[in-house]
Amino acid sequence: MSGMMGASGWSIETNDTRCHQCEGGLYLMLRLPPELARWPAGSLGEGTNRLVPLCPWCHGDEPLAQGLLAFFAVHPSVDDANVTEFVSLVNEWLLNLPIPEAFDAKAFELDVAAWHRGDFDESETLGRRRDDPSRRSQPEG
Repeated sequence: MSGMMGASGWSIETNDTRCHQCEGGLYLMLRLPPELARWPAGSLGEGTNRLVPLCPWCHGDEPLAQGLLAFFAVHPSVDDANVTEFVSLVNEWLLNLPIPEAFDAKAFELDVAAWHRGDFDESETLGRRRDDPSRRSQPEG
């Protein structure tokens, strides 16, 4: 499936259906062309496509994702009857996506050094699979 925003089009990726953060099921993964990707000027991503996931667990608290999350809560799939609403919600979400942070090599080096010193605390979910009962409660999906 694909859609348009102005003269630029986006598409839905179907190869990767797992969230890279929580391993839960994604509602969708959008592929944005460079003109919609909003990479910072001079960043490593500038001029390339951008993949943007929508995960019901990881994006559940994000106000900008609420329209699409509500859509998938009501509609199990996109079909002829709801495609116009879906495209409208995707375009609204895309208009408000934050600009990705530019890679800062110096900050990365400092973070790696801090990690080697043991300065980072392990989060309660780090290294645990989604189905681990000791992990925080998440919606089924």
